[in-house]
Amino acid sequence: MRSSNLLRSTAMNASFTPMPPATTASIAAADPSGPSIVKPRADGGETTAFKVLGFLSFSHFLNDMIQSLILAIYPLLKGEFSLSFVQIGLITLTYQITASLLQPLIGLYTDKHPQPRSLSSCTHEVGDGVGLQRAQREGESTMTQTSG
Repeated sequence: MRSSNLLRSTAMNASFTPMPPATTASIAAADPSGPSIVKPRADGGETTAFKVLGFLSFSHFLNDMIQSLILAIYPLLKGEFSLSFVQIGLITLTYQITASLLQPLIGLYTDKHPQPRSLSSCTHEVGDGVGLQRAQREGESTMTQTSG
């Protein structure tokens, strides 16, 4: 009890000098290579790029929705593919390892070796894969209708 009173009295007597607020100019001077979401105005002031913030927020929202969707479809995956709880646990483990370990490593690599066309090419490849899966499923359903 005595030590807590001592700490409280020391904290009260300590002089507090607030730091000046950081401006975007001081932040840019500290790291001039980093991207900025602040645009200069004609009158010399600055304005926040809300379109960029909106896009980043929406992307984060989609990422969180995908995380929630995977959890929600576990019963469907278990029934459709006759998975055990261990296999569903491995799906979760794979997703979490990918999210928490691989993303930062890939981020560090792409920060040092930028490849601006990789996003569009990967998106195109994912679209091709989805199209092939759909074509395969439509082919399977056509086969079952003709053979049945």
